[in-house]
Amino acid sequence: MPSVIALLEVREARAQEDLDSWLEVLREAEVQAEAARQRLEHARIARAEVALMFAEGVVPIHEGDEVSRAVVAPPVPAPVERPVPARPVLREGYDARPPQWQAGLDAAALCGAYRQVFETTLAASGPVTVQELTRALGRDASRLNEVEKVRHRA
Repeated sequence: MPSVIALLEVREARAQEDLDSWLEVLREAEVQAEAARQRLEHARIARAEVALMFAEGVVPIHEGDEVSRAVVAPPVPAPVERPVPARPVLREGYDARPPQWQAGLDAAALCGAYRQVFETTLAASGPVTVQELTRALGRDASRLNEVEKVRHRA
């Protein structure tokens, strides 16, 4: 019996050493996590202060030991000139992309298959799966390619 007790005491001592080691690692991780939290908070405060100064149009200028303030107009984005394509962007027979969503748009803003999908979905009495929508549009719902085309337009 004494040898079993001695083995268990050794095992207990090893387990205590492992626990102490992991607790030390945990304490170090907590210290590092707290330092990271402080850095994050300082970065957030600095960003908010700079954004506020730019919003007010006042930016500090350091001259020697004195800090003076200069009034700065907020930056105005330069107008982007988009070249007008000489030919259609999409091949003939393809629907134009739908416009970006805005409040008040209706089905008249859409064209082709986009409008069909929209009107078919509105006419449904409840939620519609893409397969049901594909069949309602007269397409072959067993072909994954057709289903994905409808999913894209939906």
